[in-house]
Amino acid sequence: MDASPVNLTNNIKHNDNGELFRCFDNVCICFAWCIYVHTVEQRFQIKHELLQHGIELKKVKEELESTTKSLAQVKVELESTRNALNASRDEITEIKKENSGETYIRWGKTSCPEESYLVYDGYAAGKHNDIGGSGSNLLCLSKNPEWKDYTEEYNPWTGKIYGIEYEILQNKPYPKTFHDKNVPCAVCQSKRATVLIVLGKVTCHCGWHKEFSGYVMSQLNLNGLTPSEYICVDEKLESVPGGDANQNEAVVYPVVAVCGSLKCPPYVNGVELTCVVCSK
Repeated sequence: MDASPVNLTNNIKHNDNGELFRCFDNVCICFAWCIYVHTVEQRFQIKHELLQHGIELKKVKEELESTTKSLAQVKVELESTRNALNASRDEITEIKKENSGETYIRWGKTSCPEESYLVYDGYAAGKHNDIGGSGSNLLCLSKNPEWKDYTEEYNPWTGKIYGIEYEILQNKPYPKTFHDKNVPCAVCQSKRATVLIVLGKVTCHCGWHKEFSGYVMSQLNLNGLTPSEYICVDEKLESVPGGDANQNEAVVYPVVAVCGSLKCPPYVNGVELTCVVCSK
């Protein structure tokens, strides 16, 4: 029996729907598979990128640690350099102090006090005690003179300078054993900028440092003799070795106070005048 048109149409519709559903399922499966594959690829890519980032972070960490160590070493070196610079600055400051102090003469000695520096030691010298002319100041001559142009012939038209002798006729204020001996001297540089000679004192005023103390000496106070300057001679005398020939050319005597115009007291007539050299 032939199929009717209605049954035929229904069969066709039924078959089309089945095929349609099967195609739709395949498409869904393919789409789902694509999504899954894409997701896996994304995860793999992300994992790969994270791994790469991890490697890079590790390198960065290592570089930071290395940089930190280098900076620590640089810090140590900078600290060492700073300490060296501070030490050099202190040394330069000390050198400046050493080279900026005032100089003075320590008469009667060949050395300087502990806190001063010896520039040189030599021989005390001055003009003849009873001949006019030449200079009036007393000098500390070097032990090692240097010469330039000169003549060995005697020339009367010159100034003269002589070695100085102690004239100590009594055992005060110095021992008489130093009588007629030649006077040494030392040129000293103080660590301080100012030096002051104070007569009539053996101690320094507040804020001043004592370099040395002693007694005032000068030329003899007698008519016909030429004057000299007053000098502060150390209280512990020394003399020039071999210098005791008693030439009586340039000489110094202890100086005493004389009342009258000089206020007494506090000064005492006939008492040897003290002195002190101070620095600040």
